[in-house]
Amino acid sequence: MNIDDIHFKISVKCVMGHNAIDACERCTIKGISSSDDDEEEENDLLRIFTGVAREQNEVPIRVENYIENIVYRSSPETFQSHFRLSWDAYIALENEIGPIINRDNNNERLPIPIRNKILPVLWLLSTPESYRSIGDRFNMGKSSLFHHFHSVIQALNEIAPRFISWPNQERRQIMRQRFEEAGGLPNVVRAIDGTFIRIKAPHEDKEVYVTRKCCYAYTLQGICDLDLKFIDVFTGYPGSVSDTRIFENSHIYNDITRNPDQYFDQDDFIIGDKAYPVFEWCITPFIVRGNLTEHQRNFNRALSRLRATIEKSWALLFGRFRRLRFLDMNRNDLIPGTIIACCVLHNICLDNNAEQLEEYIADGNRYRLENNDPVQEYDIELNTIAGKAYRNRLCTNFNNLNQ
Repeated sequence: MNIDDIHFKISVKCVMGHNAIDACERCTIKGISSSDDDEEEENDLLRIFTGVAREQNEVPIRVENYIENIVYRSSPETFQSHFRLSWDAYIALENEIGPIINRDNNNERLPIPIRNKILPVLWLLSTPESYRSIGDRFNMGKSSLFHHFHSVIQALNEIAPRFISWPNQERRQIMRQRFEEAGGLPNVVRAIDGTFIRIKAPHEDKEVYVTRKCCYAYTLQGICDLDLKFIDVFTGYPGSVSDTRIFENSHIYNDITRNPDQYFDQDDFIIGDKAYPVFEWCITPFIVRGNLTEHQRNFNRALSRLRATIEKSWALLFGRFRRLRFLDMNRNDLIPGTIIACCVLHNICLDNNAEQLEEYIADGNRYRLENNDPVQEYDIELNTIAGKAYRNRLCTNFNNLNQ
C-alpha cells in the first residue's frame, strides 16, 4: 500500500460513602504547605477515602471530591508533581480552553465544573496510569473520562496556532543573537529534529508504523528556539517514513519554499542533523565519510552544540508528559491531535515560568537514551547547490573567527 494513502497530516495552522466523608472531615488537614510530608499525607487521605481494595466483580470504589479535598489542599510542589504544570500555568490554561470546552458541551444535563474536566486529562497525559485508575481517582467512569479527554484535546488543538507560531522579526533578531552567543555561529534562528511517539499496533497497515527498532510509532517533527519552545510542529506520518520525506511534505517546508522572506531575514537559517537536506535556510553537518577537514569537523561540533536545544526540548516534552512515551490509544485518528495538544501544553508551561525543568529534562533524557533510534544518513536529493555553497562559506567564516 502506498504510504501517502494512509498518512495523516496535522498542521498547526490550523466513591466513597458518607462514612468516608465523615472520616475525611475528622482528619486534620492543613492548607497549602511546602512540607515534605504532603505526599504521605495525600496517601493517607486516599486510603481513608477508598477503603479496602477492589475485589473482582465488585462495584468500583471511587474517590469523591478528590479535587476539592486533596488537590486544592496540595502544596504548589505537589500539585506540579502530579499535573506537571504550576498553578499559574494551570490558571492560564483554564482561561484559554475553559470557554471552548464549555461552548462545545453546553447541552450537559448537569453542569460539571471546568476543573473537573481539565485536571483529570492533565493527570492522564502526565502519567502512564490506566483510564480506570484515573477515573476512580476523579470519581468518573471511563466513558466520561474519555469524553473530557476528547474535549480538552480538541480545545488545545483549536488554540494551537496562537501558542505554536513562527516568531516575528524582532523575536528572530533576539534569538539570532542568543544562538551566536551560545555557539559562535551567526544567523542561526532555530533547530529542527524529529522524534518517535510510540503506539500500540494499529488495526490496519501496521507494517508502515514499524520503526528501525521494530516498534510502532508516529513521527513528530519539531522546530524550537533556545527557550525550548516549539515554534512549529508537524505529525501524522507513521514511523517507517524518513525524516527527509516528512520534512518535504510538512506545511512549514512548503510555506518557506513559496515565501522564504516571510520566515527568514537575510542569511538566517535553521539547523538540523544529517537526516535533513541542505538549503540556504536549512544547514546540516558535513557527512562523515572519513575525509572531513579539520575546519569541517570544527563546524560540525559547533552545529552539534547548538542542536542540543531541540534534543533538550524533546527531553522536556517526554519528561513532563509521560503518556507520550507510549500512547496506548485504540483510535489512531486521535493520536496526532493528542501529540499536538501536548506540544501546546509544553509551550504554555514555558510561558508561565514552569519550575522543575531540569528534573523533567533528566527524566526525559533517560527515556530517549533507552528508546530513540540513531540518526540515519540519507543521500539527500533535495540538497541545493546554493545551500552547500552557503554551508562552505559559513564553515570558512566560523573557523576564521575562532582561530
